[in-house]
Amino acid sequence: MDFFEHQDLARKKTAWLVVLFAIAIVAIFAALYFTAVFAVPAAEFFIRSEIDSPGPKPELVFELWNPIALYAALGVSVALIGGGTLYKTTQLSGGGRVIAEELGGTLLTRDNADASANRLLNVVEEMAIASGTPVPPVYLLEREPNVNAFAAGFRPEDAVIGVTRGAVELLSREQLQGVIAHEFSHVLSGDMRLNIRLVAVLHGILVLGITGLALLRIAWYGAYVGSSRRDNRGFLLFLAVGAALAAIGFIGVFFGNWIKSSVSRQREYLADASAVQFTRNPEGIAGALKVVGGLSGGAKLRSPNAPEASHMFFGKALVEGMFATHPPLADRIRRIDPSWNGKFARVEPFHQQRASAKRWSKNSPLSALAEPTAVAVGGAIAASPPMTAPGLVNAAGRLNDESVQRAQHLIKQIPADVGEAAGEPFGARAVILALLIHPSTDGKRKQAAVVTEDDPGLARLIHRLAPSVLSLPSDLRMPVLERAMQPLAQLSLGQVRQFRKLVDAFVLADNRTTLFEWITKRLVGRRLDAAEGLAAPPRVNYYALIQLGDECSVLLSVMARVGAKDEAAARAAFVAGAAALAKVDVSYRTRVGWNDLDAALGKLETVAPKLKRALLQGCGVVLMHDHELTTSELELFRAVSACLGVPMPALAGGPQRG
Repeated sequence: MDFFEHQDLARKKTAWLVVLFAIAIVAIFAALYFTAVFAVPAAEFFIRSEIDSPGPKPELVFELWNPIALYAALGVSVALIGGGTLYKTTQLSGGGRVIAEELGGTLLTRDNADASANRLLNVVEEMAIASGTPVPPVYLLEREPNVNAFAAGFRPEDAVIGVTRGAVELLSREQLQGVIAHEFSHVLSGDMRLNIRLVAVLHGILVLGITGLALLRIAWYGAYVGSSRRDNRGFLLFLAVGAALAAIGFIGVFFGNWIKSSVSRQREYLADASAVQFTRNPEGIAGALKVVGGLSGGAKLRSPNAPEASHMFFGKALVEGMFATHPPLADRIRRIDPSWNGKFARVEPFHQQRASAKRWSKNSPLSALAEPTAVAVGGAIAASPPMTAPGLVNAAGRLNDESVQRAQHLIKQIPADVGEAAGEPFGARAVILALLIHPSTDGKRKQAAVVTEDDPGLARLIHRLAPSVLSLPSDLRMPVLERAMQPLAQLSLGQVRQFRKLVDAFVLADNRTTLFEWITKRLVGRRLDAAEGLAAPPRVNYYALIQLGDECSVLLSVMARVGAKDEAAARAAFVAGAAALAKVDVSYRTRVGWNDLDAALGKLETVAPKLKRALLQGCGVVLMHDHELTTSELELFRAVSACLGVPMPALAGGPQRG
């Protein structure tokens, strides 16, 4: 899967979504107008006919051109469709967490997870570290007994993974890994952002029918309690208007289902194929789909909010007609496993399996609960081939068996006390601050004074964890940081602001910022922005790097100076990287600081996806100019990639220099 191509394709699909939305609005507006053209004169005729007055009876006259009806239809369209979309967009601004909670999901942590849920957390963490994305919060749909899952969010920083209790209980580890790989494909390809926008757009289209049904209920209630025909006259008008809006609402339903179907079905095939590519195990994803087929309930959900999010799910969450959001299950399986015989083995719901626990055999589906919660990877992983600049860029947004094994290996090496603390909010803050402990005595003293005054309990935990954290090998710092950032999503607004101040104080304790301090502050800051609701998805503002010569100069200069042994080597590396950015006027900066890099990345984050490939290609050429890739260089490359919105997996680097 090419990350940059998929991101660009997602942008084009968003444009197609806008076109379909516009067609739906025009159709609804036309229906409203013609309804008003015929309904308003009819209502006027009805009211006048009911009034006892001398003179000739009124005549029923229809005029196809009616300015009043035109303005009325336009006003209703803008107010209801635009207002409904804006309301839902605002409601969903919190990202994937909002979707998960609306579906009845409960945040899963190490503290509240049972053995099978713990296995799910392990698989998600492995996939996140292997793909270079932040470890997403996991929500368990406890009341859903069937097999399903989803990924939701605007971008990886605010993404969540939701999994049903049925999937957690009924799937083996390799099947669960296939499902999670499928969902990570949606995270990496930009599908999530399109999906969440689709929820808002569909709400705006459907709100017309919702309003009509509400008016119908009011009308029927009024007719029921009214004491005379004259009392009911106004309610009959409500009935007519409500019936008209409800009927027009079916247009919204039609277009809503059409839009969901047109943007969803092919992406499911692509996500299935990506899951196979990621895990190199077709049996994982194929086996999960076969379990869905063998369940009487399949992938159906009970949540009343499932219809608006049906296009997000791994399997069909609803009974769908001609505008199905998912391809037929058998077609999905045959694309992965052409030798499949077309028959589904019957699978009992997990609560029935629990009831017959005494009859479990060693091959029972629930025997998977006895598996270890992580795949054992003995010793070091296989050596990677020599890294090249194109190889660095091509690793973006990619998952494969080697990266998953490397992630498992790195996680296994994390000391138990550090790993346990990093898995919950209070301990995660202590781990992150321990990573920032300054080597000098004066720096440590200032840091200890700040945290002791702010939170003595946190200071004690940092002191206890410090020996383990400070002794971490350099290639474990980023995996530990990534694990510790996940629980930050659980912090309250006050805790987020308090922790942000502590991170700043730890970084500035000696009035200078090291590379790893900048990386930590930048990545933790992005995670805290998401927790605070400040991480709005960046808009594409630049379609050519020629407008950003100064920013490219800063980025390449920082890259060159971090990896070079001397000034001459830095200049040579910069020149090589500049050549990769054709037609961009860049110049080497001898004086460049972290604030300059922050400002540059703020603009570079808003370039089109294909330009980000060129940027990272230039960075890769700079780093590989001396044919040596140190851990520090890799950490910087991954941090810059994250700031550009490009997930970069944990790659193997050489020894850290200096």
